[in-house]
Amino acid sequence: MWTVIKNFEISNNDILVGVIRYSTRASVIFDFQFSADNNVLLLKETIDNIPYAEGETKTERALQLALTDLFAAKGGSRPNVPKILVVMTFGKSDNALGVARASMALKDEHVTVLSVGIGEKVDMEELMLMASTAEDVITVMSFSALEKHGARIRDKVCDGE
Repeated sequence: MWTVIKNFEISNNDILVGVIRYSTRASVIFDFQFSADNNVLLLKETIDNIPYAEGETKTERALQLALTDLFAAKGGSRPNVPKILVVMTFGKSDNALGVARASMALKDEHVTVLSVGIGEKVDMEELMLMASTAEDVITVMSFSALEKHGARIRDKVCDGE
């Protein structure tokens, strides 16, 4: 995650970030208010210390949580500021209908969704379903290959502003 986030100018007046970890369950690791209130080094440390969560890939739960807890006032979402979600996955959800519904709800709330698929087990149809446009889909073969796409993701996010 830090490979992507480090490419942004994170501050209270610029870009705010929130992180949701998901597998069988989805949980907010930190919201936009946390990134507004803390320095970049603390954000990196927090991200570096997120434990891996084993389980099923329940992408729809992360998307729904982003809608209800991040892109809401309680999550520190700012009014009249572009809202962009970068979904990173290396699996496939077993609930395509849930992914479709949650993605549509985000888009209905004017959240631009970028989907990043990592590895061979991602489902291109699901990535396309989540993304706002076909151009908002990025695939890489490994986490290390993601480093090369950090600037591209930043540019896509900043174009949404």
